[in-house]
Amino acid sequence: MEVLQGTSTFFTLGVFAYVIVSTLAFNAAGGLSTPSGGYIFFQVVLTALLGFVMKAVLWEAADSRLRVPETTILANVGFSLIMLIAVYVKRPLTKKPALLSGLLTPASTRQATLGCIIIAIVIDIYGAIEGLGEGSLASALNRANIFLPLAILIGTFDTVRRSGGRKNVSLIAVFAGVYSFLVVGILRYSKEAMLASLVAWLIAVAASGGRLSLRQIAFILVAGAGIVYFLVPYAQGGRVDRATPGNQIDKAITNLSRIDEFRAQMASEAADAEHQPNEPLFYDAKVGFLERFQMISWDDALIETAVNQSKLGYTPLVTYIYNVVPHFLWPDKPVTIWGNFYAHRIGLLADDDLFTGVSFSPVAEVFLMDGWNSLFFVSPFVYIIVFAVIDSVGGDVRYSPWGLFFTMISSHNANEGVLATPITMATFLAPLLIGLAYFTVYVLPLIGALLLPRSRAAIMQGRTQPRLVRETQS
Repeated sequence: MEVLQGTSTFFTLGVFAYVIVSTLAFNAAGGLSTPSGGYIFFQVVLTALLGFVMKAVLWEAADSRLRVPETTILANVGFSLIMLIAVYVKRPLTKKPALLSGLLTPASTRQATLGCIIIAIVIDIYGAIEGLGEGSLASALNRANIFLPLAILIGTFDTVRRSGGRKNVSLIAVFAGVYSFLVVGILRYSKEAMLASLVAWLIAVAASGGRLSLRQIAFILVAGAGIVYFLVPYAQGGRVDRATPGNQIDKAITNLSRIDEFRAQMASEAADAEHQPNEPLFYDAKVGFLERFQMISWDDALIETAVNQSKLGYTPLVTYIYNVVPHFLWPDKPVTIWGNFYAHRIGLLADDDLFTGVSFSPVAEVFLMDGWNSLFFVSPFVYIIVFAVIDSVGGDVRYSPWGLFFTMISSHNANEGVLATPITMATFLAPLLIGLAYFTVYVLPLIGALLLPRSRAAIMQGRTQPRLVRETQS
């Protein structure tokens, strides 16, 4: 189809190789049953593969809007090859069973889920009272607050496993999703939070072997369309009010009445973007929100600067590594927004715009550093370590829900979080998940038991107690 649509033969062969190598990497990682497989899936599908499929459906040449198409497709094939190599090399480095495997027991799951919600609400209240100033305790707690998605993942996973796949809706998980949608999505104008709960639920259902009814599928389609049509313009237009004084609820109600105005504003901005020569659009036709489900046109614009201008060097990688140090230990830690820098590099932002965040995939950033050298001789070490860490911590998501957290993070950030996402997963989120998992299993059930009383013996049933002395056998 691509050849018939006018795509160059070289690029068409590149797409074929991209699909084959990416599929091999995904299967070798264990598919969606492992955190590394989840990362590969979302990185490939949302960076380029879905875009290629939609270009074929719209009867457009796959390379029609790209600036350096041959280099771009080769970079994507090379990146998938690197992930395939990393999957094989990390196998002897991966801990089996996983560190968190078997930690959660059926007896403590519901109490732990409820405890997650309680802690998340407490952190939100504390942040609202103290403010989220950079380097403050409230800011650190807010960054570490992954309790709501954990509640949805754990609660849904437990419900499906308890019912043998017949049920997939937990009332506690529903409360967590609604709270996240209203408080984080509506009051804080977060598009990610509006969809995150639904995505977390779908990931947990799929991983645990659950089934969706036709009614649920219809609800997902209607809810997704409603969020895209009504609430994405609301979040986009209303976010300027986040830092302004006033009651958050009053501001949200006011902005909800302005959705038509915000949608018209977004349409005007989209029309202006079509006349902006540096806007890296992928489709020839007007496809609206569909442009957001691909990164290859943005990567191509950035790769062009590496081909025609100069390489950047390894400074981004260095900043991602030192960013592991928390702010309270390094109050003067430099803040870098590489997406903003890259947008300036392709000529998209005004010179005085130093805060707008723009997304690129890790493919473009790796190539921008030092071309093929950074792609083939540096990025493999990054992904070997990352895949080994997240698989060692999360394990097989068909038997333990912890790895689902990495899959959920990948669903939003694997394709648009540059190298910051995999490095953060290995250096920040993995240790954070370990600490919170033990806290969730050994402390939160006791908090949740205040509302769902059970005896301590029942809560601890089936869990292996930590042993400080190694048993010997004579």
